[in-house]
Amino acid sequence: MKFSIIDNNKFSIYVNNKYLEFKNDNENGLYNSLKKILINIRKKYGINIYGFFDVDIYEINKIGTILKFEKKDEDDFINKTVDLKIINHDNNNIYLKFSDYYLISKYKNIKILNRNYYLNANDVKEEDINKLIEFCDITIGLC
Repeated sequence: MKFSIIDNNKFSIYVNNKYLEFKNDNENGLYNSLKKILINIRKKYGINIYGFFDVDIYEINKIGTILKFEKKDEDDFINKTVDLKIINHDNNNIYLKFSDYYLISKYKNIKILNRNYYLNANDVKEEDINKLIEFCDITIGLC
């Protein structure tokens, strides 16, 4: 799992299928998966997450799931509860952004933009994802 804080109201989580299978097949499975992930974040990083969030869900075939959280309201500050509005997205425009070309030089269809190298997440081989995820930023779409 990779946890990235973007700013005070935004953070993202990458969940690798090898460590925690994110179940998005029904509402109950989705709820339980999100609950496990947020509890894991609380334990591992000591961060309490509460309030109303929009959660964008991007699934990468056979590899994992990207969750982008954006806080919309802090009404539940006293009760310390979490309320989520879930938004599923198409997974075709998820890219891994690298500053070092040699990490991904064996792949084809690498896009270059502003001195960075972008690889479509669906093109990544399952055996490479754990090595690559540590050296990249996950982006949705290209500008």
